[in-house]
Amino acid sequence: MKILNSGKLILIILSICCKTLAQYYSSVDHTNISLLKIQKFNVADGLSQGTIYCSFQDSRGFLWFGTQFGLNRFDGYSYRTFFNNPDDSTSIC
Repeated sequence: MKILNSGKLILIILSICCKTLAQYYSSVDHTNISLLKIQKFNVADGLSQGTIYCSFQDSRGFLWFGTQFGLNRFDGYSYRTFFNNPDDSTSIC
């Protein structure tokens, strides 16, 4: 059995978490929705692409966003983008 590289593992975890979060938020009482603070970010702010397919917050507080052009990690101040490099076996898929 082939061992998954870390990029594949991250993408699998993100997809599972996104599904779980979608199920959770569909069952949340939305009467206090005004308490949420929503901030819009785009490519000019450092995202690799404007369409986000999946998001996740890890145990260290990083926000992760999956886009068509890479996996973006937001630390509250700036973005770091992880790309697939076919010539690098340690890059994400």
